Amino acid sequence: MKSARLGTFRGNYLIVALCFLVCFPAVGGTSRQYSKGDTERDVQASVRQRIMLIIQRTIARSRFKTSYGLPAVTMPILPSDEDLTEVKSHGRDAVRVLEEYLRSKEALDQNVALRFLGQFNDDFSLATLRGFAEKSKFAGIRQQALFGLRAYPSGKVKPIISGIEQNDPDPEVRATARRLLAADSAAP
Repeated sequence: MKSARLGTFRGNYLIVALCFLVCFPAVGGTSRQYSKGDTERDVQASVRQRIMLIIQRTIARSRFKTSYGLPAVTMPILPSDEDLTEVKSHGRDAVRVLEEYLRSKEALDQNVALRFLGQFNDDFSLATLRGFAEKSKFAGIRQQALFGLRAYPSGKVKPIISGIEQNDPDPEVRATARRLLAADSAAP
């Protein structure tokens, strides 16, 4: 009986020691060297998680029930100034995360992502905004992205808007592009 207990004790001790070495590899002498890529992935993962939380919180704040008890959403959905500042502070990592929302099946997610994307004004964010303007499956989001393009230099966005004016499947989006091009040519 005593040897059975001793065997169980040794087995438990061995399991605890292995768990300790797995959880704390530096103590066991098998510490992992982190490469720059690992660190960047960790940062991007934390930025992704934070931005996803902010977007979902922004959408949740805009939801309400009508007097008839029906769910509704206040439009336009406007992020708080603190959230806009925080997302902008993440720079290109934030733009990469916002670009992922182009594949979202929810128009509200894309809408809020565009609101945050409007805080950036560089070539990297222009490419992401172009993706929303050309590829979103929601016509309203494509129109909203077209309006966002106005924040960039005309020379950079005119070819994008012209392409949308000629190729977008929705007549309202094409009309919006046509109006933006006409306003640009009428400007001094």
